[in-house]
Amino acid sequence: MSTSINTATAIVIIKSLGNGTRFYASDFGFSGGTVHGLDVNGYIRKTGNTKKYMVNIYDNHFIEAEVYEWEVFDKYEMDTEPTRWKEYYKERRIAEFKENAEKIITAAKILKKMGYEF
Repeated sequence: MSTSINTATAIVIIKSLGNGTRFYASDFGFSGGTVHGLDVNGYIRKTGNTKKYMVNIYDNHFIEAEVYEWEVFDKYEMDTEPTRWKEYYKERRIAEFKENAEKIITAAKILKKMGYEF
């Protein structure tokens, strides 16, 4: 399973919030693809709440859309009935999370060498 730098960064943000925290993708500037990645990988779930939001489709062309509210809910941490498959997937996600964290740190070091200060 491959994760983009956007999804990797989003996972870090989501994991820092804690289970039960509610948010909209726009709160963090997440794209639809990033939210989809968080959803299908079991980090978040829909709450059922929505709001109207102006979405930038391209080049400052906006449409009004109804967007979902999300809740941090790590289904693999919350699931109390382990199975062989769930345990494998949970271990794989932990390993991938560490790999992604290393990529973010490496990118930050390169940016610092290039003169970017943060």
